[in-house]
Amino acid sequence: LGRLSSMLNDFLSLARPHGIQAKPFDLAELVGEVVELKRPLAEEQGVTVTTELAADARTARGDVPKVKQVLLNLLANALEALRERGRGNIAVRTRTKASGFVEISVLDDGPGLGEKSEQDLFQPFVTTKEAGTGLGLAIVKKIVLLHGGTVHLESRPEGGAAAVFTLPSG
Repeated sequence: LGRLSSMLNDFLSLARPHGIQAKPFDLAELVGEVVELKRPLAEEQGVTVTTELAADARTARGDVPKVKQVLLNLLANALEALRERGRGNIAVRTRTKASGFVEISVLDDGPGLGEKSEQDLFQPFVTTKEAGTGLGLAIVKKIVLLHGGTVHLESRPEGGAAAVFTLPSG
């Protein structure tokens, strides 16, 4: 019942047009909060989560609860990718882009994206997880686009995956 309720809430988040309440916020603080929320689960899985926060990328502009949801979804995906192996590393990095945006990356050393293309993975109900709903990345994309940012996924040459999104600088 809980899973069904969660799936319904995710579906409604994707389907309903929502505006954002954008305001400047401390990006390092938000990243720290989200990482600390996921750290117990990561440690239980044998996964190390690190942050590399650029000093010049301290402030972003956005809707804090929605940006938290983006980071939570991306970290959950990275943890899921490492679950089967039972160990691994995830890094959350920030940097300033010349275009007036900050870039946030969630990098893992898991198996990469596999055969699914980036376009497929952002579509609703497309999932590589046995128990997934296929809504997480679709919601991520919608939230990032509402902020005027960009989001993409890629397999890393050294192995693993990178989920990268941008937000306006604060």
